[in-house]
Amino acid sequence: MTGALHRIVPLLDVPEEELSVRDGYFDLLAGQPVRSTRRAQSMWLNDIGAGLYDMVHPVTRLIAPESRRVPERLALEWGSTVLDLGCGPANITVSLAHAVGERGLVVGLDVSEKMLARAVRRTAEPNVGYVRADAERLPLRDESVDALCSSVVLQLVENVDAVVDHIARVVRPGGRVALSATAAGYGLARRLTPHVGSFAGAHMFEPDELPSRLADRGFTGIRSRTHGMLQFVDARKRPA
Repeated sequence: MTGALHRIVPLLDVPEEELSVRDGYFDLLAGQPVRSTRRAQSMWLNDIGAGLYDMVHPVTRLIAPESRRVPERLALEWGSTVLDLGCGPANITVSLAHAVGERGLVVGLDVSEKMLARAVRRTAEPNVGYVRADAERLPLRDESVDALCSSVVLQLVENVDAVVDHIARVVRPGGRVALSATAAGYGLARRLTPHVGSFAGAHMFEPDELPSRLADRGFTGIRSRTHGMLQFVDARKRPA
């Protein structure tokens, strides 16, 4: 078990004796079948999809600068604990690790074994550890992280409200979140939305869906921007 995994143990709402390390990450789904409910999600669960994700991500960063500014959007401080929810192959996770420094900790969580295998291989930073778990049953303790990001994940889950409930639960008062998801968009993007959503099996969020969910759960200072078919939403959990 790496130093980062040792540091993650107290954050998990799982007895330590039940934790098992597989391929460099905690696998909390070992032996459990992963039920994929959407076409795009099924793709990310296999090797081909994981490789394709690596090809798509640079394009997303190019056309939507918000996607490469996650540490700034979270206003990360040295020593912070951050959850990268749906971390994929660590395209954003590593930048978070650099932002919080060696005294900080970044937890990358994903449901895909293929994505996590890539993430572990490409991560040399000692303050990063990975967990395989389901976002709809987030295994972290209440108020255990200072900040949370989730990049292009929420449109794939079956129960968005369950995931947002967990997000509100695990972030400490005053903590920040930076979310992105596929969106209905405007103009040409909106005309294409039904076809893209249907093909990928992805939910295309209306402009007020995510902001209103966050507001209902005690988040303030909510800021939302849409670029094409991507929506970026940042917010801060109301201080205690």
